Amino acid sequence: MLTQIQQLDAAFRGAMPIVAMEVLPSDEERIMNELTTYFHPLGYNIARWSLTGILTHYEIANGVVLTSDRSLPAVNHDPISILQHIAEVAKSNAEWIFVLDDITPFVDPNNHRYDPLIIRWIKNLFWQLRVSFTRVIIRGIAFSGCYQDFRGIVSVIEQEPQNPADTQKTLHEVITNFVKIFEEQGKNLTVKIQNWEGLTRLAQGLTHTEIEQCCGQAVVLYRRIDERLGNVILNTKINTLKQINLQFADTPTIEVGGMTVLKEWLAERSHLFNPELHSMGFPYPKGVLITGVTGVGKSLIVKTMGKIFNMPILAVDLGAIYGGIVGQSESNLRQLLSAAEAVAPCILWIDEIEKGLAGLGNDNDGVTKRLFQKLLTWMNDHKQPIFIAATANNIQALPVEFTRRGRFDEIFFCDVPNISERLEILQIHKKRYNFDIPNLDLNLLAQLTEGYVGSELAAIIDRIALLHIQKKPIDYSAVVNGIIPVTKRSPEQIEAMRQWAKQVAVNASASEPVQPAKKSVRIKS
Repeated sequence: MLTQIQQLDAAFRGAMPIVAMEVLPSDEERIMNELTTYFHPLGYNIARWSLTGILTHYEIANGVVLTSDRSLPAVNHDPISILQHIAEVAKSNAEWIFVLDDITPFVDPNNHRYDPLIIRWIKNLFWQLRVSFTRVIIRGIAFSGCYQDFRGIVSVIEQEPQNPADTQKTLHEVITNFVKIFEEQGKNLTVKIQNWEGLTRLAQGLTHTEIEQCCGQAVVLYRRIDERLGNVILNTKINTLKQINLQFADTPTIEVGGMTVLKEWLAERSHLFNPELHSMGFPYPKGVLITGVTGVGKSLIVKTMGKIFNMPILAVDLGAIYGGIVGQSESNLRQLLSAAEAVAPCILWIDEIEKGLAGLGNDNDGVTKRLFQKLLTWMNDHKQPIFIAATANNIQALPVEFTRRGRFDEIFFCDVPNISERLEILQIHKKRYNFDIPNLDLNLLAQLTEGYVGSELAAIIDRIALLHIQKKPIDYSAVVNGIIPVTKRSPEQIEAMRQWAKQVAVNASASEPVQPAKKSVRIKS
């Protein structure tokens, strides 16, 4: 795979004089150093402009990248001033590369700084630069899929995650550099790392700068670099994941009652993540789509998958990736998926996915449609051991292409628990309390709670435990009547879900007759 700098060179040689380059803020200076190291020896003059209005020149002297700030009367904080300057420089046929930061807000229709004149300048500049030796790099959020005006004019280079070999190389380079710094100061830095493979796996997904920061923290904390560097990297990664709306899901404190068919299915597939089986030709499981009645335990069963598969669970709020800056939503999704690949093997949990894809049919600017298509493409093409666990309360709101056969390994429907499952769930929630409730008849409660889901059964146990502590009489019927189950609040909707599930989904529970959802009828005490 070509690096970003190599892709830049190919674009410039291929008559694409303007390139939009996605660079994370933490990597801006490193990329400038790499760009200067690559292009300055080829005869290019290199300058960087930002909203500060200062033009910074980059060059190499004795193998070191040097910078110098230059103030030109014609160049200031106005983006048009630098575009005009580039147009004048291009007339001289001098070999220049201008790196422009902070341009994105001025070409984003949703930003108050939006200026159509700047868009026109960029378009006109393209034709002038094609017959010159001057090149332009626009850095920040990539333009991919954002503007029809720039299609064919601005080439886009996305920031790709490092592969394991590159990550290990970065680790060695950074640590070696720290050792040299200590040696220059007449000191020794002890480096003792035995599990390079495990450390590399932990560092996957971090930028070069972030790895430098982690090593620096380890030196400050431990006065050496050893296996404890992994702890620093893990903490950094957790914070990084939170910034892109990813977080590690908590391990559940209770068991899952019922859903025996789904649990058995998951246990069978957990073995397919074994590297030996994969080397024999067995594909990694793709994932599962779980739908069902609200409160039945869909989120709980997903959290339990981490224990079944012995893998971390990354929880993502798909709706939170939408950004106000042009291209930001697509960039956020790329970072999210790259982070998941870096953490693999893992479970990627997309909760209430129908909400994240809401408005797909009324998507005026096409953002949701592009995100949806990119997600589908990634689901089909990614090769990493990532198990996708998607949950939905209203699966009928999802596009048909998302639920077609082959997108997931299976689709499961979680109905309200039957009587044996209700008894199991009640027993599980009773164990949450470290005191006994004399004469607690869970069998009777299981009979009285037909149509109740797991969260409602938990609430019933909570109410009974509170009455016991308060030394009040416990009337089972009164407690049950105090909670109106979802099946009696939305009977038509649930029945429609059941009819749909019969056609396309597998019941998560062992077969046992479940009565149709009824209208609200209170149990008399």
